Amino acid sequence: MTAFNNALLSKQCWRILTTDDSLVSRVLKGKYFPRSNFWEAATKGRCNYTWRSLMSAKVLLDRGARKIIGNGVDTRLCAYYVQVEEMASQGETSAGHNKLWGRLWKTHAPPKIRNFMWRLCKKAVPVMVILAKRGVVGDPRCPRCGEETETIEHTVLRCHEAAKLWKISPLRIDVSNEQIHDFRWWIEDRWSITNDDTWWALFMCISWEIWKAWNKWVFEHVQTDHIVSVSRAMRLSEEYKEANTINCFLSTSIISPKR
Repeated sequence: MTAFNNALLSKQCWRILTTDDSLVSRVLKGKYFPRSNFWEAATKGRCNYTWRSLMSAKVLLDRGARKIIGNGVDTRLCAYYVQVEEMASQGETSAGHNKLWGRLWKTHAPPKIRNFMWRLCKKAVPVMVILAKRGVVGDPRCPRCGEETETIEHTVLRCHEAAKLWKISPLRIDVSNEQIHDFRWWIEDRWSITNDDTWWALFMCISWEIWKAWNKWVFEHVQTDHIVSVSRAMRLSEEYKEANTINCFLSTSIISPKR
């Protein structure tokens, strides 16, 4: 999905380059590069999110253009494949990560929570550090504790409110002495310690409740009790497991017709 989005943005950059008489091209030129060309344009001060996105994709377009144009006889622009190749070279499609995704999707947790866990691993959750990089917010610090830059690792694991919740949960996770630099790598390391499906289902549900509590605090200034969050996570995990057990029983049962 990341490669596809970047490819679409690169395509828009290419249109700005090749159709400079279009309305969009003229508006952007008048606002962001009136005395230069698109290649020389850059992000400035309080430019909007659209322009920042185009500038981030321009780097990919530049790499793709140099890589594919060659001698100019057969000119093709294919940013998607350039992005995929670079992701592959960085290990995005490695066997280890594929194994992680397989384990994640097979965990007996609600689909929306498995999707949320996947987004955490892919850094696709709008925490402050990601929003700051995109120019949406100015301060990347955690709005809840104000002590650290709010990364995914901080929000879900290290923030003092999250840490308290993990300690009182049945999982008894203590991250105070751990160096957690990347959430996905931490997950992979944990999976090498335990692959118990019940443990992971509860872990995912608790992570989901932590995220809900964080949003409740940021947007409504309402503090969610830790015990309530843990209880909700346990109930969510158990109810999903029971529902799947019943469905499995019904699908495998043979009901003999009455004579």
